[in-house]
Amino acid sequence: MHASLGHLRDIYRQESKSIIKYAPKLTFKSLYPSNIERQNVGLCLKIFDATNANALKRLNDSAYDGTIEFIQIINKWWSIMNVKSPRKGYEQLEENSKPFEKLSDDRLLFLEKCIEWIKEWKKVSISGQKKKLGKLTSETFCSFEHTTNTIKDIIIHQLQSSTNSYVLTGKYQTDPLEGRFGQYRQLCGGNYSISVEQILQAEKKLRITSLLKLHSKKYGSFHLKEFLCDFSEKEASVHTSEFDIKGVDFYNFTEEEEDLIPLYVYLSGYAVYKLKPYLQCNDCIKLLSVEKELIFELTSSAAKEYLLDVDKGKLTYPDEDIVKIFVASYKIFKFILTENEGLLHLENIRTALKKVILEKIHDLNITGICDTCQRTKEDHSQKFVSVFINIFLNNYSKLKNSSAKISKGKKRKLDIISSS
Repeated sequence: MHASLGHLRDIYRQESKSIIKYAPKLTFKSLYPSNIERQNVGLCLKIFDATNANALKRLNDSAYDGTIEFIQIINKWWSIMNVKSPRKGYEQLEENSKPFEKLSDDRLLFLEKCIEWIKEWKKVSISGQKKKLGKLTSETFCSFEHTTNTIKDIIIHQLQSSTNSYVLTGKYQTDPLEGRFGQYRQLCGGNYSISVEQILQAEKKLRITSLLKLHSKKYGSFHLKEFLCDFSEKEASVHTSEFDIKGVDFYNFTEEEEDLIPLYVYLSGYAVYKLKPYLQCNDCIKLLSVEKELIFELTSSAAKEYLLDVDKGKLTYPDEDIVKIFVASYKIFKFILTENEGLLHLENIRTALKKVILEKIHDLNITGICDTCQRTKEDHSQKFVSVFINIFLNNYSKLKNSSAKISKGKKRKLDIISSS
């Protein structure tokens, strides 16, 4: 097996300026971490996310097979070792996140094979290269093997005991304990060694913060966190006349846009899924979504393969008109980003964008009406557009933050070179 971080860097460079991506978890920080950032578990998980394997698989290049397999092994191992809730695996349709309930579980066999794989990995050496190239440190290898072996033995021991109906592997970790002590240290001036008295004082502060409420004559009592998050949306301060979208072609795809069709379908389905709890009419849900077989007839073979990879059994497939609304929203946003990016920095841009997109949707000939509540697809379009705009603006802000970090890093390097 040959795995390379360079393969993920290739995808990141290809999608670095795109608003919607096949590998949304990849960031500049995760791919080019500093020595301190290499110890950050969150950044590491972005490398081994399942979306990265799906993105590489879509390229249909045998050179990426080793990287895909390596990501899948580590991703599965991490999911198995971090089962902290008995319901998570069922709710997220993730087999590897389900609790262990029987000794015949296939994941126990995977852990055994994983131990053998680690032992073989230790022995690997690349001729003509440094001895440690492509390998972990001896300490990491030891921890990796010991942790996997121990958790496997604990699962078997607990399941053999008649008092345990299931095992949650994530409960045998010290991460929550370490996190709590980290809070204690920060509340005590960032000291590494703290006294028992300081721990008790820090615990009181943490409990008070969690219970702290604000009081208002108008709104009553509410938590501080709710106050920070709950802001009402103001009217748009931008006139829709400022958005000149006459140059947008809504009916033809460029080669780049054609390649993104699987993402159009997936994100449109995500919007339908998000709005399902708010649609009290079952016939409306049927109106806005379709059967899997039908959506495959509407898309290319590449889209079919990608959707099969991300489908966990209950993926929501959108109606064709919902995909049209998504494409219109994406093209308008992309056009504004190209022609007049400054508009995206104005106040209440969400409301302004929504007005522009909804005006254009009238021209798309969106048809369809619910037989039960008599609501049309166009009536639901406002909610869909809100979800789409949130996706675009969220990804846009990440792009800007990433580019700012890159330029800041380059400036720091230039300052170091010039000062030396």
